[in-house]
Amino acid sequence: MPLTQYSCNCGEGTNLHTHLVNLDLAKSRGVLIDSSSLKTVITKTDKVTNETDSAPPFALDLRDAIQGALLSMFIGDALGSPLHWIYSSDKLSTIKNEKFTGALQGYHRGSSIDVHPDSWKYFSRCDPRKEPVDSVFGGRGSKLEESWRTQGTPYHNTLDAGDNTLTARLVAALVGNIVSNKGLDIENYLASSYIPLITRANDSNADTWVDETHRVFVRNLVAGAQPFEAGMDDLCLTGIAICVPLLLAYSANRDDCEIAVRSLLQLTHKNEEGVKQALAWGDLLKHILAPHTLTMHQGRSIIPSLSVNQALRCSFDTFSEGRLNLDEVLSRGLSDIDAYHGPNVVFSSR
Repeated sequence: MPLTQYSCNCGEGTNLHTHLVNLDLAKSRGVLIDSSSLKTVITKTDKVTNETDSAPPFALDLRDAIQGALLSMFIGDALGSPLHWIYSSDKLSTIKNEKFTGALQGYHRGSSIDVHPDSWKYFSRCDPRKEPVDSVFGGRGSKLEESWRTQGTPYHNTLDAGDNTLTARLVAALVGNIVSNKGLDIENYLASSYIPLITRANDSNADTWVDETHRVFVRNLVAGAQPFEAGMDDLCLTGIAICVPLLLAYSANRDDCEIAVRSLLQLTHKNEEGVKQALAWGDLLKHILAPHTLTMHQGRSIIPSLSVNQALRCSFDTFSEGRLNLDEVLSRGLSDIDAYHGPNVVFSSR
């Protein structure tokens, strides 16, 4: 089949390079073809790189981009679970060198780290005497209690290599709700997905870590609260994470997106700032996933793209409110507190 060569800047900012692909693949990427750009038939034995059998570097359409975003979220969650919430860059480097030969590559069990350096700060607040562990979590209640009482337990101690955390499983359940109902059905999600998953009425959740927002929800529900009043005021990244399917599904209509986000976060993360931050991430996702328009550069058709690096810088500037730049964080290994408040901040003891 005839091949065509075109220039692009995928993943490289303004640094142009070329792709040599077959005609059909080029058209699927939105590249304008003219007769002067066509090459002769080239076989795989020739020296010219042939991308015929390679996956395209761009999403073919918005649907493809959304599917890729969700799959990447699940993959990243499973890859990163052994190192979740290690708050010191020095500790993180040490653990990566000792346990993962310098870099986390591939899937690993949640218990790959024998002793988590920071998890006790969280698990010490999980008091089984005050929480309906046995009545809610059934047969695994005693195992949860034992894990929560043991200092150094990894956050996802019970997950096998490649398993998703509870947060990612909630995301998957929300995706199923949106697909089945052609939009968010919050009451159906609550009754058919959220409560069964949190209370493990089925075997789809084996995570040691259960976010405080979910534990408070269950505690209040057991005490007689109505579902939409059982949650707590909380602002954390898990609140943004579970909203991602809504940010993608409602990307074409921000008003509808806001209603859906508020409905979901009202269950567990009752915080106005959390809603604003989730919607800000939605705006960023929409910008990244927007269908690319063709532009001309030096007479050739290229597809402009917002690189991941640019997106990170944009989001970092937004959420640090200009207090610190990303290069300084990466070079100095500042903590998340320093990254938000700026270095050398003296906090009052009050």
